Amino acid sequence: MADKSRRNFIIGMASLGALAAAGWGVAGWSFSRLSGTKVTQATSAFGEGVKIIFVEHWGSENVFGNVVERGYDDACALTGANCIKMYRPKTDADLQEIISNLQVAINQTPDVLITTDIYTAVQPYLHQASQEGIIVILTNVNAPTQADFEYTGAI
Repeated sequence: MADKSRRNFIIGMASLGALAAAGWGVAGWSFSRLSGTKVTQATSAFGEGVKIIFVEHWGSENVFGNVVERGYDDACALTGANCIKMYRPKTDADLQEIISNLQVAINQTPDVLITTDIYTAVQPYLHQASQEGIIVILTNVNAPTQADFEYTGAI
């Protein structure tokens, strides 16, 4: 795959996670409903070799987070991407665990890191990931201007 096509795929795949976070799963959408369609067959191996990690702030008992995680897993299966896992704190908004999860994710050198920027304490880690060549996609954020997110793609 050409470098530009691979980068576009990575951004597109990360966008799927962002769309799931925006509420597709809440509305009852499931990628599993696409099984057996031409889209599934055409894309099932397209993501091979693309390493993606999702780090979020929802605790393991958060219903919305569970739906997003299911959507992430479905999107990974649909595209064949190498999705390591979705890191979530044990309880909602545990900032220390979120930072620890970000550090673990960055040390695994994914192609894409999907995460949130709702805490200013995580921004140095987002910047670090970007500086290391990791594509950083933000979900569940309000991005008023591109200048606010010079090191990320915000959706």
